[in-house]
Amino acid sequence: MKVKEILKTTGIIRTTADETLAAVLANLPSSHSAAFVFDSEDYKNYLGVVSPYYTMIRTTYPPETKVETVLFHCPKLSLTDDLTEAVRLMNESKIHYLPVFDAKRAFVGIATARRIMRKLLDENLLNISVADVLAKKKQLITINENQQVSEALSVFKTNKVSKLVCVDDHSHLRGVLTYYDLIALSLSPKFRISYGDRAGNRHKDWQMPVKNFMKTYVLTLKPTDTLSLAASMILDKEIGSVVVLDNNKKPIGIITTKDIISVILENEVNSYSDIDIKNIKGKELVSIELFLKRLFRKTQKKDFAVKFFAEKDGKVFKLRLDIKIKDQSYHFDREGKNLSELIAKLDKAIEEVV
Repeated sequence: MKVKEILKTTGIIRTTADETLAAVLANLPSSHSAAFVFDSEDYKNYLGVVSPYYTMIRTTYPPETKVETVLFHCPKLSLTDDLTEAVRLMNESKIHYLPVFDAKRAFVGIATARRIMRKLLDENLLNISVADVLAKKKQLITINENQQVSEALSVFKTNKVSKLVCVDDHSHLRGVLTYYDLIALSLSPKFRISYGDRAGNRHKDWQMPVKNFMKTYVLTLKPTDTLSLAASMILDKEIGSVVVLDNNKKPIGIITTKDIISVILENEVNSYSDIDIKNIKGKELVSIELFLKRLFRKTQKKDFAVKFFAEKDGKVFKLRLDIKIKDQSYHFDREGKNLSELIAKLDKAIEEVV
């Protein structure tokens, strides 16, 4: 599947370099969105993008800042790039909208995570259980709806997440709060005036409860549901995630747009490899899958033979890798109690032969 199959040419948020950051951010729906910046209103000479992630989350700029000073030069795509490359670059850049160029290096449109999701849905590539996806993710982080916004900000930064599931005193779902929901508060003049004041003299909004800012309209799934259903809900309702509830109606996970489009990367590995993985679950399985993805990127090939075997015997991991590169066969055996160290050794060994 190629980028040209999901190209978006209309409804693109465009702006010029002399616009202010506040004016541009007001038109963006999420932290992973982007406005595409050009040097003039004819929108021919592309300069870069403006993204909430790079202007308000990773680094904070004043609202009156001119766009030209906060441009982010995000990865560029060509019409003939694979969708796997598009997803990889979206995940690495934290931006779900990437510019696309033709053979003459002219801007022709954008690739979006939602269009990729729609393509995966149409190709029946999302018949994967929600439970299987959650098994590979970190434990869900929640916050009580009555906690202060300042506490939520601390949780965001400490755990490096962009969404928090909000619950009541009985751990029942009440809403979802995103870091982007708080950006408007960060941009308010009253807050910026008091921002540099001594500790304890924060703007009063910072002490308000989370429930004043969270979104209460939340779509939910069961662990037995599929990613196909999750994608359909996200696309139909134009939201970014779906919360997963257990039998007691308590949240146990969240499925995001990133989780869904990343399926294409796993399909890439599974399509070209003979992989045997046993007795590996959760975070350990994620470590192995990330290694395999790095393996594909390092070799720049998809026609080699790979056999990966991982087995946990008590507290001991055994890794075996047989790989053929440029008609040369290599065999690696690693055994130990620390899976991360074993994978690091395999990474180094592959680096020496590629």
